[in-house]
Amino acid sequence: MARHFNYYDSWRNELLACQCGWRGTFEQGNVEYHNELIESECPNCSAIIALVVYPTAAEVERNEPHDSSFRRRVKEAEQRRGASQSLCLRSVEQLPEIGDLAFVLDWGFEEDGLGEKWTVIGKAREEIFRELAFWEGWRRYLEVADILECKYGNRLLDLRPSAQSWLYLLGDSLVAGEGIAQYRREHFPGAPGPVAGNSKGT
Repeated sequence: MARHFNYYDSWRNELLACQCGWRGTFEQGNVEYHNELIESECPNCSAIIALVVYPTAAEVERNEPHDSSFRRRVKEAEQRRGASQSLCLRSVEQLPEIGDLAFVLDWGFEEDGLGEKWTVIGKAREEIFRELAFWEGWRRYLEVADILECKYGNRLLDLRPSAQSWLYLLGDSLVAGEGIAQYRREHFPGAPGPVAGNSKGT
């Protein structure tokens, strides 16, 4: 069974043991970084031997030095997340009417001149809505798709990720591509293509 650590536990120094007989530290295993945690796999049998949960903003505040770059980055991320709440799509009332009997919307990705990253929902060259984009944001794709489907019903044939958005949507997740693909199979069975501008998409 995998050991579970909080970020400020002594997980870097503790000796870990796998049921196959391998012993070593967390960082001597095969380390994978994910959106919500870090995991270490046994280099012999690939079993997960330990998980480290990233700290909350409050934990960072309590444990990091005042001049810590990590503390600064977390604070900036919290400010960005707070700003995103005022900009994100939450209800059908935020969406424009579309007169077409059937149409496809594209899930696009843009960077502005200030280095900010945006998810842009568009129809052909017409922008429908935009909100801040987040790394490994595939679950947000599912939430937005539900709102769009509530607004436009079965007239919406697909919410098609662009090639430019694909990396940001998937991030480091091993299940993101299939998660999006399964949603599209279930909700948009007549979808015209996998990923806009990317024949290798899921």
